[in-house]
Amino acid sequence: MRPGVWLWLLVIVAATTLPWRFVGHAHWSAIDWVPFIGSSGGPRALLRDAPLNFLLFVPLGVLLAGDSRRGLTTVVAAALSVSIAVEFFQVFCHGRFPSINDVIANVSGAAAGGWAVHHRIRRWLPGTSRG
Repeated sequence: MRPGVWLWLLVIVAATTLPWRFVGHAHWSAIDWVPFIGSSGGPRALLRDAPLNFLLFVPLGVLLAGDSRRGLTTVVAAALSVSIAVEFFQVFCHGRFPSINDVIANVSGAAAGGWAVHHRIRRWLPGTSRG
């Protein structure tokens, strides 16, 4: 993986886990399991968080798909893995509210970034021309 991918993964981890108030015991009741129904922060939080999570993961999709060896399936699998890991970490933190909505927004953002590279802007990126 290119250094840009690692750097953006650090940005994602920092943005989605800070401040670290790791407590060592799970807050399973704080998880929003059902998508789009409720949000621990209310509807305004859902309307604010979903676009921010989407936008946070678009660069990851672009960076992963910019490497011509990686297909959209790999981009989605990587984003899903990172997103689930971050949400799982949040289960053990005060002040964080893990949500299936976040996972959906994260994966959608990475998929959109990967799709854009593979189908629209690929010809403009150095070293990724279709020939």
